[in-house]
Amino acid sequence: MTLGAQPRLSPLPSAEWSEEQRALLRGNLARADRYLSGGPDAPRIPPILGLLARNPRIGGPWLAFSSALMDGASVSAHDRELVILRIGHRTRCQYLLAQHLRMGTEAGLSSDDIQTAVGDTFHERSDRDQLLILATDEMIDRHSITDATWSGLSNQFADTDLLELLFLIGSYVCLAMVLNSVEREPEINE
Repeated sequence: MTLGAQPRLSPLPSAEWSEEQRALLRGNLARADRYLSGGPDAPRIPPILGLLARNPRIGGPWLAFSSALMDGASVSAHDRELVILRIGHRTRCQYLLAQHLRMGTEAGLSSDDIQTAVGDTFHERSDRDQLLILATDEMIDRHSITDATWSGLSNQFADTDLLELLFLIGSYVCLAMVLNSVEREPEINE
């Protein structure tokens, strides 16, 4: 996609949303609800919500699942954002990269953390960070984590966290594929 070109599937403008569409999206993700409040002080609805509004039967449950991975997560915000940035880098998803560079910084990722996620070398990173990057790469490349990486992760994470980590990687790879396929580019001030 050429930067600035129209996406294949544009977000549905909020003025065109039915109350049923709003209701199906509302209540699934606290971050999204502030946009969906309808109040005079509600921020502008981001394009990702407009995209989900095109099929709120899928978009609503997706937001609920994302909420479990973002707001109710047992995996730390640092680990989550490192993984999501790696997914954005590996899938060449500019939308994910732009959103999660901001969110990663807000979650406390350092510039070295970010370089690790979006680079090709580990430059003196912790074993934990290296394992997270390796697990993400293996899931993308092999659709599975090797025994050696699993063993290392098992020493760092509880079983519940390991399962959450697998779903985090899988769901954000899926989201990156959707965003890349509809050619959704990040917007300034989104």
